[in-house]
Amino acid sequence: MMPGAVLTTIHRRSGRKILSTLIRHFRNFERAKEALQNAYKRALTRWRVDKLPDKPAVWLTTVAKRHALNVLRRVATTAINSEEIIDTLEAVALTRDVDETIHKSNIAGRQLRRIFTGCHSALAPPAQAALAQSCTQ
Repeated sequence: MMPGAVLTTIHRRSGRKILSTLIRHFRNFERAKEALQNAYKRALTRWRVDKLPDKPAVWLTTVAKRHALNVLRRVATTAINSEEIIDTLEAVALTRDVDETIHKSNIAGRQLRRIFTGCHSALAPPAQAALAQSCTQ
């Protein structure tokens, strides 16, 4: 039997169950639907090369879960990288502001840098207090 015909049969018999399993697992209909569609696509290409798995519905569920997890990991990594980039850009902007202020004033550069760093909103209050103390010394 051709992979397309097998896949159509599996979709009719088990498609709803697989989709509901994915929705329950990921709590997102769109993500589950996309993952299942990707699994169908991969099944069409893989099953032509490899033989049909013993439990095709389980194979589809596993492939769909792995795809959705990979998407979630990519999204999480992108979010973390975006936050790091934003933090770096804010630090660069802060450093430029500090450098301009140092250039225009007579305050010691090291002390002024500590003051600006201590006022930064990204720092927790205990870190700000520690920096404030180091400025007075």
